Amino acid sequence: MEAQKIVSKMKLMARTVWGLLAILAIMAALALYYVWQGWQIVALSTQVTAMRAETEDLILQRNQLRIEVSKVWSLEEIERRARERLGMKKLAPKRLVLPAR
Repeated sequence: MEAQKIVSKMKLMARTVWGLLAILAIMAALALYYVWQGWQIVALSTQVTAMRAETEDLILQRNQLRIEVSKVWSLEEIERRARERLGMKKLAPKRLVLPAR
């Protein structure tokens, strides 16, 4: 009888130890998940900051290109290029005489 009590107490202790180990494993898994989430937040925040900086650079570049395009398509620039590259000359305005009716 005494041996059965010892065996049953050992089984109870074994169940308790396994239960505690299971709880510790769950707590460790939750702690690791919490740390992993924090790391993900830091990584994503760094990525967002880099993308914002890149976006600002691209907006600046777009604005500079818009200014450049407006300069290239200005009438003064077209006239200057026609003179320099194509050898065109500005003609004096002619008088247009319409026949009398």
